[in-house]
Amino acid sequence: MRKYYVSYVDFAEFRNVTADESQLEAAEKALHDAGYLMDSGKADTHAISEFVGNIAPHFCQKLTRRLHYRPGGAGTVRATLEKLMAQKEYTAVYLYLTLMYGYIQWKVPEPMILCSGNPNTLKALCISFLACVQENIPEGEEEESDDESPDDSE
Repeated sequence: MRKYYVSYVDFAEFRNVTADESQLEAAEKALHDAGYLMDSGKADTHAISEFVGNIAPHFCQKLTRRLHYRPGGAGTVRATLEKLMAQKEYTAVYLYLTLMYGYIQWKVPEPMILCSGNPNTLKALCISFLACVQENIPEGEEEESDDESPDDSE
């Protein structure tokens, strides 16, 4: 039997948001080793954008399918992300994305988890992810019209 209302979020997926200094230092070293954080302490926005460009479209497709028949569909997720980004609430964006990953029953990719441990990489991640969401999820996506049957899916 398929469980439609189970969401998976593991504490490890937001360990760097709630971490102590030693955990943050380990995350920064891992970010540097992975090429997402430069020696200067600035985020390598190109590397982060490339990573996000590889994962976010699939995330958007799965999320759109899961929310297809919900009021507002995936457009509500896009609107929430835009609102949080306008307020520069990057940690909130990351936590919201973590919840959405759990909703679609996917694990948050390790580079995303690492990026949450540094303010520069977190900001670059959020900016890139929002840009991809805006490319892949229509603004103000509405429910399907009443004359379409629920069997019509993308």
